[in-house]
Amino acid sequence: MTSEFKRFFWQQRELERALQGMRSIIDAYTKIPQSVLDSIAMLDRLRDQFTLPADYLASTSRIFDDIVQRPAIESLEILNSMRSPAMEAFQREQARIEEQLRSLSTPAMNIQATLRPMLDSLASIEALLGLERFNREWVDVALQPQLAFQEFAKKHLYLAGVASEIEKQNRLSLLDSSAHLLGSIAKGLDLAALMRPTSEELWTGSLPEVNIYHTLDDELEVLDFKQGSIDTDSAVEQTQSGMIADLGARLVQLVYNLNIEAEREGQPPIFKPTTNALMACAVIPSRVAYDSASFAEITDHLFFLIYEGSGSAKRLLALNDKSKLEALWRLKHLRLGARHDLSHGTDQDVEKKNRQVGEAYTGLIGQVVPRSRADWMLAQLALYKELSEMLERIWRGDV
Repeated sequence: MTSEFKRFFWQQRELERALQGMRSIIDAYTKIPQSVLDSIAMLDRLRDQFTLPADYLASTSRIFDDIVQRPAIESLEILNSMRSPAMEAFQREQARIEEQLRSLSTPAMNIQATLRPMLDSLASIEALLGLERFNREWVDVALQPQLAFQEFAKKHLYLAGVASEIEKQNRLSLLDSSAHLLGSIAKGLDLAALMRPTSEELWTGSLPEVNIYHTLDDELEVLDFKQGSIDTDSAVEQTQSGMIADLGARLVQLVYNLNIEAEREGQPPIFKPTTNALMACAVIPSRVAYDSASFAEITDHLFFLIYEGSGSAKRLLALNDKSKLEALWRLKHLRLGARHDLSHGTDQDVEKKNRQVGEAYTGLIGQVVPRSRADWMLAQLALYKELSEMLERIWRGDV
């Protein structure tokens, strides 16, 4: 690492520590000027961009500029020229959504602004394709979040079309708020592609399930769209689905950041980018657990990425004391409970393993067994929080 880079690197680290300290204070207040919140958000973006390749940032910036000038799928030249099943489905559904929006149009409504978040979420894939860091065969995987959002959008546009004016405006506002989750949901696959060595394939199985928008829809059923104006941004942000998407993206970003830091110091990656680990990056921000089977799948992906990916935690233990990795040991016990027969071994071993699994769930949700859909989602969210905080401490150097 050059002295100039090292100085800039540690200045950036000090900025992160200051930012982290500010958050605990800011969370205690409700009347923070928006300019302050915008500045903090900008610092978060700058922190993550610090580790991204310059050619990738330049390419995505140019594509965003193109979309601003022409908010249409034609601005994404490579994707628009492709004939993959998912791309054809996206183009077809996008045309239907635009037609639905026109039928709802009012003088104050900007249809193109409503379509922009969907196009913006594809800019990174367009950039990666142009830089030849993303195989065309992976486009069907990459478009699953957008296709899931389109299904969500079509439902709410239909309901808006047969609703009162206030309900129509609330549902259109909900679409805008929900579309902004696409950035988080799609980020995992983008970062996986940037981490992928040329010798590693990214995907060899069936298309991953993206159910964020389905579970989000279920959570938003409590909203009364007919009564007054709804703060849809807050409504979406406060759902467990929305928080899982954002925390999942943050978790993958931290894995990526730590790998890039190791690379710039001439070291091997902390989290080895195997095929299983790379696909875990795509799944973690895009899937919500709702029962024991789906939670087991989530723990599989987290286990592949963070535990197996770090050499059964060896490379993490080289950076941190064992006692600081409690979230990782909790993940290990959860996966043991989901994927192994706990009845094997001596009575003492069986008792110990069952106790560890029960303690893992109790640490997440306050009870030894999740009993409902909400419990499983809460367990996933709590696990994401713990793992993200653990990786944040390692990234900031708080050993």
